[in-house]
Amino acid sequence: MLICSGLSLEVIDCFELNILTYLKLNQKKRWMLLNMQLNVVKNIHIQHKKNGGKSMDQDLVTREKIEWQIKNLYGKVCYSFTCHEKEIQRLIKYEKWLKISQIVLSAISAGTLINTLFGTNNYSTAIGSIFATALLIINSMNFKFDLGTTISKHKTISNKLWLIREKYLCLITELKILDTKEIINRRDNLMLELSEIYSSAPKTSRKSYNETKKALKYEEENFFTEEEINLLLPPKFRNR
Repeated sequence: MLICSGLSLEVIDCFELNILTYLKLNQKKRWMLLNMQLNVVKNIHIQHKKNGGKSMDQDLVTREKIEWQIKNLYGKVCYSFTCHEKEIQRLIKYEKWLKISQIVLSAISAGTLINTLFGTNNYSTAIGSIFATALLIINSMNFKFDLGTTISKHKTISNKLWLIREKYLCLITELKILDTKEIINRRDNLMLELSEIYSSAPKTSRKSYNETKKALKYEEENFFTEEEINLLLPPKFRNR
């Protein structure tokens, strides 16, 4: 059985995906999955009202399952956030390489350097044409991919996912002091926010996904050790 807004359900496949399987989905499928989950939540609320708001103990799955789902969603958001960050880093390097290539090829294809090295003849003309063609290809690639705009989109999504990640972390921190109804309301609101974010998110590459997997699984990139946190705190707040 699986928990969703407190009522008991048959095991729903859309909630059973682990993080790695989830990340293999493209942005459109992630958005569709989240909407499936939201529809399940809405249907459960309707069913709950029809039942006259019966006690959760009768029809609902345990609170432990709710907490598990929230932690699972937090993990997915961490992966998505880091994946967009890796994509930004990769695209910035690619954009830098394109700009340097443009400058170098422009200087060479201008003719002055080639004429200086090889003189004015058919050979230097042929070399100049090759570099001019290479420059045209680089310019076309830059125009086609519009890396600046793509990077900006990834940054926007990354910033939004960072906020969602922190909200999930706050919710997980407060699980023990919140009642079940409040936890469910906050979870549902976060799912709605995520649905809006994923609906406009640009795609990330397989390379960024692999780098994300390595960063989170082996390097724990999103987290600090207790010692690192201690050093970041002002001296009067540090653990002794």
